[in-house]
Amino acid sequence: MIVYVLVGMLIAILGIAINRFKMYCLVSGYNLMNDKNKKGFDIKSYTNFQEKIFLIGGLLIVVSSLLCYYLNNMYILDILFISIILMIVIALFVYSNKCCVSKSINRLKYYVLFICLFLAGAMLYLGLKSPKYFVEDGYLRTNGLYSLQVKIDNIESINLLNRIPEDITNRVNGFSLMGVRKGYYISKSYGKVKLLVNREASNCIHVKTKDGKNFLFSDINNRKTKLLLEKIR
Repeated sequence: MIVYVLVGMLIAILGIAINRFKMYCLVSGYNLMNDKNKKGFDIKSYTNFQEKIFLIGGLLIVVSSLLCYYLNNMYILDILFISIILMIVIALFVYSNKCCVSKSINRLKYYVLFICLFLAGAMLYLGLKSPKYFVEDGYLRTNGLYSLQVKIDNIESINLLNRIPEDITNRVNGFSLMGVRKGYYISKSYGKVKLLVNREASNCIHVKTKDGKNFLFSDINNRKTKLLLEKIR
């Protein structure tokens, strides 16, 4: 929650700084324009609009973060954050067309926007996609984003938990959206732990290795999670 609040404040401050202090070097693509194209781009009008949209977006992120924290529903915050960022990007893109007289640059921006949206969609797809588990050659492996590889001989203990721990407090490096958590997180019970879990699953597997690493993972299908546990054992 704190990270989202800080990001929201940073966006708002950045919008003010770019416009009020004429920090045009921070305007995406502006420095790459030649002098002719810069003269044909109304940078003052653009940064005025940018300041407003950054202030609105930043404030929405801060308010959403505090509200979701109060309601104890951080899953919705992930969706709201992405939606607000997309709103900012699309709003700036649309308004930039009004400030630019060069048709070639406007066409180029459409290509760039399409590529960015495609990459964002691909990352969301890979993040939300359930991993497939393989037990072979003495290893437990998964495919997909934040893949898992654990040597079975290095496992100290393995247990089936009836529910995903609720004391997972912070994300160190990973993906979190719509109840899907992948990557490294901090848990009060296990310390730093690697997760591959989905809140739709009612149980998960906890593995602790001999070198002190902790892993929590599950399949959306609880039956498949139990079958995976039997294979590892």
